[in-house]
Amino acid sequence: MRLGHVTNPGSVYDQASKHFAGLINQKTAGQIQIAVFPSGQLGQERELIEGAPLAIVDLFLVGVPSLTGTVPELGDSDLPFLYRDSAHAGKVLEGEVGAGWAKLLEARGIKALGWGAGGYRSIINNKKPVTQLEDFKGMKFRIAGGSVYLGLFRALGANAIQMTWSEVYGAMQQGRRSSFRGSPVPPPRTSRLSGQHSSRQ
Repeated sequence: MRLGHVTNPGSVYDQASKHFAGLINQKTAGQIQIAVFPSGQLGQERELIEGAPLAIVDLFLVGVPSLTGTVPELGDSDLPFLYRDSAHAGKVLEGEVGAGWAKLLEARGIKALGWGAGGYRSIINNKKPVTQLEDFKGMKFRIAGGSVYLGLFRALGANAIQMTWSEVYGAMQQGRRSSFRGSPVPPPRTSRLSGQHSSRQ
């Protein structure tokens, strides 16, 4: 079986994918082997999601914002300050709410095997530190997708556009985007951006 994700080797997604593959191999005494394909080798998140019900992709690990195109209700989990802490998030996702979202995915041909966290969301840019709400005005942000994030950054006076990870470095280098919202774990190649600033939400 093949498992795809879009982040770089060694990332949180990659470590989780390899751990999962190892557990499956162990629990099935080697009868089920899972090969992990990082860096969008099997497609970007939208392609992975669309390919799963058609059996083009066996398994994938994606962010919730990318799933909102298939199940808009999942956008609820992206609301800012929704969870008190990691323990609260885990309780919600592994409880009745998470089970309800899993059923919505299954109705669209996707079997949810579990939920996880890629890290706290951060504001990362190559222009200036972001320490107050006014700092967002006029900034150009990359987001993974979802109406919640689009609405959030618009409300903050920023310009947000959906963009895949594979496009982020080029867009920031060319000035088409100056910032992105993500986890503090460096996504593909962004650690090479000069003057990088990170502020945790």
